[in-house]
Amino acid sequence: MVNFKMTALSKLEKWKYEILIVLVFAFWRAFLFDGSTFVTANISPLGAIALFSGAKIQNSAAKYTIPIGILLISDLLINENGFHLYDGWIWVYSSYLLAVFFGSKIGEKSKALNISYGCLAAALTHWLLADFGVWLGGINVLTGLPFPKTLEGLIQCYTLGYPFFQKVLFANCMYALALFGATNYLIRVILPRRKQVY
Repeated sequence: MVNFKMTALSKLEKWKYEILIVLVFAFWRAFLFDGSTFVTANISPLGAIALFSGAKIQNSAAKYTIPIGILLISDLLINENGFHLYDGWIWVYSSYLLAVFFGSKIGEKSKALNISYGCLAAALTHWLLADFGVWLGGINVLTGLPFPKTLEGLIQCYTLGYPFFQKVLFANCMYALALFGATNYLIRVILPRRKQVY
């Protein structure tokens, strides 16, 4: 009976620390490092937050609503045109929902190889979906005109978006390392005598 209570408490405490770490990274995204310049664009913790939520948050609804809620709030806060979503938002948000799904496949043990695969899958999905949305309704920065609705236009759109894919992949890996690493470290330090299943 005592062991059961300690295990339940351990899971509750783990959940609290995991949520706290997610909120710290969300604050970082919204207020300290918003990606508003060309250099910092797409260097965001959002992909890693989605992966982490999928891997660590047990409640099915919460694992999806927390990262999407963070994305929505931060988008509204940093939007220079007021409190409304940008064109093509549905494609971007869909990519983060898929990142949560990929995170759920990482597993509780959060092995480095699984996290790496999750980071790559989330970055590829973001690139393919977000740039597909740009191709459908965005403007070609080189011509100032909409992309032609042809295979060549789609390839050009993906080619122009490739540097941003690289930034998303880098950000996913960097922030996933920080998120998963910080959580494991905090739990080992704060709960040193309790058995942790990761």
